[in-house]
Amino acid sequence: MDSPVPRPPAVRAQNVGNADSTWSDPEDRVEELGRLVQGIEPKRGPRGEPGERGERGVPLVKWLGITCYQMFYVCLNTGMGVIVLPLEAARFHQENPSIWVGVYMGVSGSTQLICPVIGKISDQHRSSWGKRRPFILSGSFLAVLGLLAMWGASKYLLPAFFLISLLLLQLAVNGVYAAQCGLPADFLSVGSEGSEKSVVSGLVAMYTFLGSLTAMTIIILTSTAPIQVHYGIYTAAISLACAVICCSATESSSLGSASTTLTFTELRRTYVIDVSKDADFFWVCAGRMCYYMSTSVATFMYFYFRDMLHVEEEARCKAVIGSLAILMQCVGMATSLPLGRLSNRLGRKPMIYLSCMFMVCTFILYILAPLVPSLSWPAVVAAAVFYGIGSGAYLSVDYALALDCLPEGKTSAEALGLWGVVGFFGSTLGPILGGYLLSLAQGAKVAVSDKVSDSTTGSYPFMGYALIMLVLGCFMNFLVIVMTTRIRGVR
Repeated sequence: MDSPVPRPPAVRAQNVGNADSTWSDPEDRVEELGRLVQGIEPKRGPRGEPGERGERGVPLVKWLGITCYQMFYVCLNTGMGVIVLPLEAARFHQENPSIWVGVYMGVSGSTQLICPVIGKISDQHRSSWGKRRPFILSGSFLAVLGLLAMWGASKYLLPAFFLISLLLLQLAVNGVYAAQCGLPADFLSVGSEGSEKSVVSGLVAMYTFLGSLTAMTIIILTSTAPIQVHYGIYTAAISLACAVICCSATESSSLGSASTTLTFTELRRTYVIDVSKDADFFWVCAGRMCYYMSTSVATFMYFYFRDMLHVEEEARCKAVIGSLAILMQCVGMATSLPLGRLSNRLGRKPMIYLSCMFMVCTFILYILAPLVPSLSWPAVVAAAVFYGIGSGAYLSVDYALALDCLPEGKTSAEALGLWGVVGFFGSTLGPILGGYLLSLAQGAKVAVSDKVSDSTTGSYPFMGYALIMLVLGCFMNFLVIVMTTRIRGVR
């Protein structure tokens, strides 16, 4: 384990101007007025912006509202990746659906590229509603339009229109995500300690698991319903999340902020990390990309259960996937908060190492399950438990680690937008590589035992799934460990 190093500087609070709307205690106002009467400058942040009251902190209820978009975001992407897109690919493109699943995931992931730009623009946006909320409102409206368009394309079997609608939806939800990512850093108090960051990171982890849990519950409850039902549920969910965030994030008007014009060069720099100055943030992002490449294996679990465990009925397959995923999320949610607190004592990096070890065990069990039919289901259940622990360990420190390593010269929303891009860049590359490996194995017609796979048209052989588990699963988690060891400023 690396030797302990001094605690990094606190995250830079952004100029949100929400102090008056947050702190209504008369003593606070009298104190500030007294300072002004005596000619003493008000408390300010490191760059001269009005500072938050670090000694008071943000109430937990407010943090719950500010970070709740994470739950919808994960619910949408989990439902899309696990069930909606694979089934739509099978309906639209019956010959080779795995390739089209990769295409759909590629389109979804590529839209993450707008996150740093939207974050940069929102940092300097001027409006009476503040900096972030206009983007959250407009993005949510466009996302509703995208979901309605996808419903129509699915109902009337319009594959080209479906692809365009998916692009619109993902651009909108990622735009909202980029603006919302800046809110926690905006409201973190100047001089906030690691414990406050751990609270935010713990809530993000909790919402991540709740989002996945909600997605799987929806899958189970709608297992016999048409796939189009999902689009209506997601429409209601994003509308509710938008309302909660806008009511919780009480930003004051940013019309008085200094007006600056963004140049193309500045926008281009939002995608660049200066490794000489911000090596830690670079390795955080690189490790995050590899981790999310490993979790993208979930995209192919529908095909895995169909071909390896012979769960061929669609409704039963969806129910099995949903039940196992609920088990994963419950385990992850139960372990994330305790492990997050433990990371304050042991450090962030040991939690990453623990996570990767459990994830590797998960993928090995998925490889072994079809080889021993009598133990297939116990192995799959054990894999679900291990995945939950591994995911809980990683997510308990994921956001806090990013806050600890924020780069110089970038605003919080800009940096966290880039941090989000690399994660979903991994989620994009994973399904593309996995789809290629499955198709390659099917094309080569690998000879396997009848106990492992049959020759049914449209099924994939054992070797394809073994390659996915080894390359996307085990190897990528090994890379996460290697990259995390390169982080020097955090223990």
